[in-house]
Amino acid sequence: MDKDTITIFTLAGGFSVVIAALVSGIFGLINRRGTDSNSLAIEKLKSELSEGSERSKAQLEHGQVISSTQWNTEFNAYRELWKTVVPVVTLADRLVFIDEDLAEIGLEQNDLLEEHMNGRVLGVLQKFTSALTDCLHAIHEYAPFYPADIRKNAGEMHKLGKQIHRTHMIAMVARQKGQLPAMDADAGDQQKQELFRLLESIDGLEELIRKRLASVQVLNPLTA
Repeated sequence: MDKDTITIFTLAGGFSVVIAALVSGIFGLINRRGTDSNSLAIEKLKSELSEGSERSKAQLEHGQVISSTQWNTEFNAYRELWKTVVPVVTLADRLVFIDEDLAEIGLEQNDLLEEHMNGRVLGVLQKFTSALTDCLHAIHEYAPFYPADIRKNAGEMHKLGKQIHRTHMIAMVARQKGQLPAMDADAGDQQKQELFRLLESIDGLEELIRKRLASVQVLNPLTA
């Protein structure tokens, strides 16, 4: 091989090394740019996730977030339920204090004919029966639309109302049979205790509903 040929091969080899180095540098630059780009994307994603987490945490601390449609349905359930609670407590109070109501207008139980007194008590009992039925219907009809603890409390409240109804029905039957001409002190105390437990249960139900109202955030609330 002559000197010129050797020189050509040497130059060719040098150019190959240079080209290989350039190609390697280009790919390295591309890879670094890709890595930098990926790093930026990852950091952006982490930032978004962190912000989302903070928002979720704030929402949890502030209460549940629900849609306006869901909230309108739930609020209507509370309103319809409470419409049936008011007659229950009002009539229960009338049953327990019916003798005292007479005393306020200057009458004693013995001033009225037994038949008239029985009719008076029976009329309130019938209204109370109807009120308890309406209340139970509302509890079951709207049960899927409010939290379980409110549903449970409403059911317990209704059971206490039924107990008051049962106590007065027994007294009514006894009075009609002449076995209970006048309410004794023990019977009166029992009835007042039952009424007190009913009032406590209703207060507890009201408190649960108030807490629910305060804990909910409504998305896109509808304005009148």
